[in-house]
Amino acid sequence: MDNIPSLASAIKDSPAGAMLAVCVLALGWLGRAYIAQMQAHTAAMQAQHDAHLQTAMLVAPLATKLVDALGLMERAVLNRHGGPS
Repeated sequence: MDNIPSLASAIKDSPAGAMLAVCVLALGWLGRAYIAQMQAHTAAMQAQHDAHLQTAMLVAPLATKLVDALGLMERAVLNRHGGPS
């Protein structure tokens, strides 16, 4: 920790240090852009998941009623033709 002021001075006073500072700033900017992109992607995926869940909640009762109705129709056909009950 004692070397930090001398390191900062060396970075500030040299051309390589200036390049290093630019690279660090660019990496910070890219990191923030990446985080923002991932947050937007996560929000979009959550919205898509919510839409799928809502659709499933609407379709499930209808599908259950359809299956029940098909079972009743099957039973009626089997009873009419002397099949198993």
